[in-house]
Amino acid sequence: MNLNINSNKLLDKLVIHHLLERYNTYVNNERKKVYKFSFQKLSDFLIIRYILDSKSQFETYEEFFLKDYVIDFLKNNRSLLETLSEHIPIRMNGKEIYEIYTKEQFYDFLNTYIRSLRYRSDISFKGDIYQKTKSIIKYIKANKKEINYDDWLITIASCSIVDYHPLNCRNYFTPLLSKMSNSNRDIYLYDYLNCEYVRTRIISLCKIPYYSNLELLKRSFKINLCQLYFWMLGVWDREIRDKATKSLTIMLKSDLSIIDDLLDIFVKVNDQYIKERFLSSVFSSHKLNDDKKLLYNHYKKIRRILLKNKVSNIRIRYYFMQLQNLCYDMGLYKVKKNIKNILPIPKLDLIEVPHYEYNKKFSQLTKYSSIKFSL
Repeated sequence: MNLNINSNKLLDKLVIHHLLERYNTYVNNERKKVYKFSFQKLSDFLIIRYILDSKSQFETYEEFFLKDYVIDFLKNNRSLLETLSEHIPIRMNGKEIYEIYTKEQFYDFLNTYIRSLRYRSDISFKGDIYQKTKSIIKYIKANKKEINYDDWLITIASCSIVDYHPLNCRNYFTPLLSKMSNSNRDIYLYDYLNCEYVRTRIISLCKIPYYSNLELLKRSFKINLCQLYFWMLGVWDREIRDKATKSLTIMLKSDLSIIDDLLDIFVKVNDQYIKERFLSSVFSSHKLNDDKKLLYNHYKKIRRILLKNKVSNIRIRYYFMQLQNLCYDMGLYKVKKNIKNILPIPKLDLIEVPHYEYNKKFSQLTKYSSIKFSL
């Protein structure tokens, strides 16, 4: 028995694992924490439905939601406000709760809305999912100084593999990270995994390939999951990095066609650690399969990408050589096993730089650049 654990730590652990839900309520302007069992979300749903049934057929939903007694009722219960954010889009043709109410009407309205996104059903996201993602992110960015950053990261982690969600990997996480520089991505993922709930969830998601019948999983679900693993290949956390690599290999082994989807991301990434581990997963997944046609197609695609980017990193070239060797062993590629003839070695240009320009030139390089200066 752990005698060092106290009641607050125990409650925090139960909240992290979603066995309890924690809310802030305000009585006479004094904040109090309220804990509920997760299944009590159903009671909130039924209460909101009861309130909505009192709407007159002669008034619109917008007129009903703006009535003083409805607003006063919601002010005293944030969990009901979270639930209402599910009902409003369904009943008002895709409108979000922030299009009805302003953040000044309710205390901590922004963070309540962010938390509500974790529980939304597919029918609450009507219309073009791309436009829905765009409008939600635009609203969050406009109010980013007022939101709880940990709540936002937890919401992203909670929605990352939900097929229909605007904030899943395909719709939000991957487009976001693909546009970042290596240094900014490292900082973002450091903060992302520094949140205890997020790290715990990622480790749990890495167990899915070991305990699931992968043939029964939807392709869209598998792509979201594999994209999440892909981005974890380059993180600072060794445990997550290793678990993600193994899980990705198992997923790719079960469906080699997912490699084509990931290559669309691979071509945009300039992170050597992600490239190394991804190539090792591609090699391992093909090693465990007998599909010669897909092996040759993937080999040719990856070779074109590396040639275009003039990759000189010796480790990336080594992992690619393993894939080429596999093609050779299967009789698909008739060349000797030699690291020098896999990819042409990029030309090295020596340029003399004046001392006063040294710092300026050096600052233009990323930490993954293969170019080095010496005084």
